[in-house]
Amino acid sequence: MFNMKHSKPRPGPGHVALLTGATGYVGSNLAGRLVADEWSVHAVARENSDLTHLSSIEHAVTVHRHDGSTEGMVRIFRDAEPEVVFHLAALATSGQHGQADAVPLLTSNVVFPTQVLEGVAAAGTKWIVNTGTFSQHYGDSDYDPTNLYASTKQAFESILFYC
Repeated sequence: MFNMKHSKPRPGPGHVALLTGATGYVGSNLAGRLVADEWSVHAVARENSDLTHLSSIEHAVTVHRHDGSTEGMVRIFRDAEPEVVFHLAALATSGQHGQADAVPLLTSNVVFPTQVLEGVAAAGTKWIVNTGTFSQHYGDSDYDPTNLYASTKQAFESILFYC
């Protein structure tokens, strides 16, 4: 889908970043840093996402509401034309999941980021930074998930290798 063999993006004016998970603590802090470094910042948020964490920089961030479809994600990417994507969004459970958590975990941690990759491909985005979780690596192993959340994060990393 995309080629990661490009020169490193340089911070500063004229560069465009798209963030998933920008409405959370880590994502909003990254968005703030990028804004301070004069990046053009775009954020993908669900229709019902709370934007409180972005309130101090809302004037400088373009928020795109994702309708849940792959087509909608592709439109977002074509509108934003990002050079780099920071994929921070995830749904986590505390400890073990319940039966009702399985589909939301798969939707948030496998389907949604795969839609992001479709947007990356359609827009010709050069870079993607993905975040995993320490719970994919129990006991410092290469891969030993502690829960379904960790397994879904690993599943998406496998999809990244495909791309």
